[in-house]
Amino acid sequence: MEIALSLYKVINKYKELLASLEGEKLSFNEAIILYAISMGITEKREIVSFLEKDRSQIHRLLKQMVADGVLLKSSNSFNLTDKGYNIYKKIEFINNTLYSAKEYGELKTLKRNLISFDSAISSMV
Repeated sequence: MEIALSLYKVINKYKELLASLEGEKLSFNEAIILYAISMGITEKREIVSFLEKDRSQIHRLLKQMVADGVLLKSSNSFNLTDKGYNIYKKIEFINNTLYSAKEYGELKTLKRNLISFDSAISSMV
């Protein structure tokens, strides 16, 4: 239970770091959309199907992400902008770190990696 609570705190810390770096909050669905597009799922209908969410909700979200400069729309497909790609790479970092921690049960490694990431972010801002 203590490990789960610690992991929860570390995940929240990462979310704060990501939000402070980008100056905006990134919703779970936005993160999944970035992941889907990076994996080659680029058409609107494929994205809606991938997320298994309300179609109109996803359409609004895609439109907002284009307006925010995270996605680039061309006909009926989407691509990541440079900003979207940078956000995706940060998401990929935490996913890999969390997977490693889960796989090896090394919460200390996870915390150490996030502290290093925090330092890297501080030097970038």
